[in-house]
Amino acid sequence: MADPITSVAVASPGQDLRAWLVACLVLAGGAVAAGPPQVQSVLVSKVAGIADVDIRFACRHRVVIGTLPTEATRAEIALVRLDDCAAATARESTRPDGRALAALEDLAYDSAGGTEAALTLRFDRPVRFTVVPSADLHALRVRVEIPPGSLPDPAAAATPLPRGAAPALTGPSAAQVARAEERARQATAGAPAVALGPGLHVVNLRSSREPISELPEAPAGRVAYVDTTTIEGREWYRLRLGFFANEEEAHATWLTLRDRYPGAWVTRVPPAERDAAGAAVPAAVVATTASGGGVALSTADAEHLLAQARAAIVDRDYGRAATLATQVLASTVPAQAADARELLGLARERTGAAAQAAAEYRRYLADHPDSEGADRVRQRLDALVSARDRPRESLREGGEQPRASAWSASGGVSQYYRRDAIDWGGEYGEVDRSGLFSDADFAAQRRGERFDFGSRATVSHTLDTTGGERAPGDETRIYNLYMDLGDRDHGLSGRLGRQTVRNQGALGRFDGLYASWQWTPAWRFNVLAGFPVYDPDDSPDTDRRFVGFSIDALEFLDILDVNVFASFQEVDGINDRESIGAELRWFGADASLVTSFDYDFGYGELNSFAALGNWTVADRVTFNAMLDRRQAPYLTTEIALVDQPAGSIQELLLTYSEGEIRQLALDRSGTLQSVALGAAMPLSARFHMSVDLTASSYDGTPASGGAPETPDSGSMSYAYLSLIGTSLMREGDVSVLGLRYADTGAWRTAGLLLDTRVPLSPSLRLNPRLLVSRREITPGDKTELLVTPGVRLLYRLARRFQLELEVGSHFGSDETGGESSSPSGYYLNLGYRADF
Repeated sequence: MADPITSVAVASPGQDLRAWLVACLVLAGGAVAAGPPQVQSVLVSKVAGIADVDIRFACRHRVVIGTLPTEATRAEIALVRLDDCAAATARESTRPDGRALAALEDLAYDSAGGTEAALTLRFDRPVRFTVVPSADLHALRVRVEIPPGSLPDPAAAATPLPRGAAPALTGPSAAQVARAEERARQATAGAPAVALGPGLHVVNLRSSREPISELPEAPAGRVAYVDTTTIEGREWYRLRLGFFANEEEAHATWLTLRDRYPGAWVTRVPPAERDAAGAAVPAAVVATTASGGGVALSTADAEHLLAQARAAIVDRDYGRAATLATQVLASTVPAQAADARELLGLARERTGAAAQAAAEYRRYLADHPDSEGADRVRQRLDALVSARDRPRESLREGGEQPRASAWSASGGVSQYYRRDAIDWGGEYGEVDRSGLFSDADFAAQRRGERFDFGSRATVSHTLDTTGGERAPGDETRIYNLYMDLGDRDHGLSGRLGRQTVRNQGALGRFDGLYASWQWTPAWRFNVLAGFPVYDPDDSPDTDRRFVGFSIDALEFLDILDVNVFASFQEVDGINDRESIGAELRWFGADASLVTSFDYDFGYGELNSFAALGNWTVADRVTFNAMLDRRQAPYLTTEIALVDQPAGSIQELLLTYSEGEIRQLALDRSGTLQSVALGAAMPLSARFHMSVDLTASSYDGTPASGGAPETPDSGSMSYAYLSLIGTSLMREGDVSVLGLRYADTGAWRTAGLLLDTRVPLSPSLRLNPRLLVSRREITPGDKTELLVTPGVRLLYRLARRFQLELEVGSHFGSDETGGESSSPSGYYLNLGYRADF
């Protein structure tokens, strides 16, 4: 939702020059302020050798490339952004869990602002991929097929568990040591104690919106469990079988189960899920076979596993070290048993599981009393036992030791120095902006047996170095700053802090609480309350507050997903907004329809109505249509402040009555109507095309209370045509030719955009760009031409660190009557991004 306080006006040609120039700079890749995160989530799964990378966006995106299958090590997907977030720049990257299933290195989203965006997926080998957009345009799926004979290395496929300094050790009591020794003895003897297999790969047997109460009997060495997750407000229960050391092992099990579970698929889970699934499993994890015998490994294989375990110890990846050592202990190779037992004990010790570590060391000394490492192991065992006798630790005797932390974290930071300078000449003078733009996004989660915790912080800071009277100054924006808590047993969840919600009656971002109760898998009740935030650099404003209620019904009447809401907002003690509304979503196999409305019953006005349809024909051609009617700005009592000297409604009440203020608000809000049609299709093996047509009009507002009138806009039309070519000069390159045309009545603009992204090497990418834009202004017989060439270099210094340099220039002409001038300037963008 755009800032509801922003007014819409039809600017005069002179007033609009700077806006047009800014738009040109945006399209050319010039510097503009960064915006909130665009990629919300990435999920990787795999079935029958085909991996799906599902990407969900914060705003609607239409895929230009469509569904053309390609083989390359890089997928460059051109997108068109359709919502209000199209004005912000965005440069994001992520390394999602389970990426090895799709041979995926990382995923990056990039937009310099405007409607164009690019999604880049880097693979560690050539793959065949197909791009499939979602029906609601909020997501897309990249379907990846890895050529035969090019399977991932099992060792590379495993992502380390969360790392960190080992916790302070607590010595085990005699009872703890006895219990741990007994568990280890039973497991290694083939007793029926169930054990978690090594690795993080699982087979998702089935997904359901109803709770799954019965678990199938798991094969020896595996565990069946139910994972619960929320996707787009829907509570899903997923029956899973794990855990497998690599994708091939999970795939082999999937082959034996696919007849019984037709919808099964293979995926890779985060370490926290594995920890939660294994909470009730005995601590001495030793993989067993159905017969209770050992797993056949060659001596070379066993030594290879031990080498990986030692490397994991050095990397402080103790969970992986333990599973690798366990594999060797479960094998029929006795030569490496002593080393494997010592490494397993060391891994337990480093994670703080002192009782289990002592049990492993005692077993080592019993089985290998005369081995080379016996003295070393005996010293470690003595240190553990003596730690138990320290007075400050004695209070913890008799209790089970904590398991390794189930916390996981991710995020990224970036800093860019950007500068735009252009001397337009004449009365408009110089347009100059420079600054250091810093962005950070951090997320942390912890999944427990019953409660789940999460948090996220997304902030940006602009250090303005422009100087002069028109300099915007420094800015700090907080897009997200919240924490989540969920109770899976009772279907309760809550989010507290700065956040953004959709379709719940709130006007976008707010500071406050959003709580939900999942009554049944198909019904959810929500309540939200707090303080609206119209600008991310605003601090909480308690003079403006709201409360809202909503209900989500999934598969209502077996055909629709429905959301209904009521929202009540006040400002300075008087009604600001009183609205009810709904969103209805229908999804078919090849088509979808989403409609929504928001009605303010306090004002008796329809604030918005929208309908979006999407239709895919023969998995090749995608059509979409949109009808949008809304008040601009959004109708609230607070917009009565537009063009008023008062700074607040409370101050305005000194001059006007509440009824007069409400009339001023009605006068300031006009009606914006838009109709859009679009299509995207492949033309050949290397070329794709998309076209978008939009017609709109704005009904003006009258003069009142000292505020001037805003005239009707008349009919405005826009046309966009894009031609995309792939692998034209070099394997994996993407070239875009874009044509833009706009006619607003007061002026006409035509533009040509050329954009090419060429991978020069796995680490270096070259991105030359050219924008030519010409505008004719009807009043005054004025013609403006601006040419903006530029080049961008992207260098990936490491998997998680990227450097960027972009430079370009501006030149052109401005002719008014018989006079002319020649604008000139340049832009620079230099920075880095680091992800973890």
